[in-house]
Amino acid sequence: MGSNSIRLLMAELEGEKLVGAEKLLSMTRLGAGVDQTGLLRQTSMDETVEAVQAFKALADGRGSRLLGAFATSAVREAGNGQDFARRVELETDVPVEIVSGDEEAVLGFQGVLAGMVHPGRVLVIDIGGGSAELILGDFEGIAHKVSLPLGAVRMTERWLMSDPPAEAELDALRADALTQLKTWRELVLGYKPESAVGIGGTATTLGAIALGMKDYDRERIQGFEISASALDHMILRLSGMTLEARREVPGLQPKRADIIIAGALVLETILKAFDMTGYEVSDYDNLEGLLVSRGYLKL
Repeated sequence: MGSNSIRLLMAELEGEKLVGAEKLLSMTRLGAGVDQTGLLRQTSMDETVEAVQAFKALADGRGSRLLGAFATSAVREAGNGQDFARRVELETDVPVEIVSGDEEAVLGFQGVLAGMVHPGRVLVIDIGGGSAELILGDFEGIAHKVSLPLGAVRMTERWLMSDPPAEAELDALRADALTQLKTWRELVLGYKPESAVGIGGTATTLGAIALGMKDYDRERIQGFEISASALDHMILRLSGMTLEARREVPGLQPKRADIIIAGALVLETILKAFDMTGYEVSDYDNLEGLLVSRGYLKL
């Protein structure tokens, strides 16, 4: 249960191996307004409960065992987040765990390792709706991790007011992100990651745009590489469009069109701050990470 979307992983396992997977999402924008008011909106909460009910019905209909749900930035930060989690449990009979930023980072990293082709030291970048997690590590484990309030919904609401966004707004967002990243630069450069891996809606959507996908393809997106210069070109293109025009871009879901620029700018700033030449897209993320943490999926 994220700040932008509610996602479901339907996993087929043989032993401790993933042999089939399908992901579904419903964009309920649960984190809308949390940065300003500190509270979840009633409409977003209602839509999220409906989405969880629909996902549960789908899982039950397919004979799957639903492990439960976990909630991230929006729910853990909102003053009414605990009450909302209890409401979800009461109305859907789905247990909800509110994870910390550190726990979210661990789940994302474990998910990346589950789908990783090239082992080595990596910087994992997980840009969600409310927060961004940065994780350094390898197959031996996590070396360093941090969760920062740099999510795409939050940064859109904070900085991007015009349509299309003004250059000054883009610069202000970059400056905000860079300020939050500066204290981490020395640590990242000292760790010397061999590559960067992007997970979450921003990273995968940019991959889908680069590939011109009309229908999202998990197999094509996994491991796809986007250079920093290609990302710069995408940002230039998208930021010059109106919201209505962005909704027509192949690979970009219409409901994500209003926040993709902010997410891309945060990703761009992270890559430049840490001298990374690009990133590899991973569709394996914190949902697969949950399977690893519960012992269902082996790395």
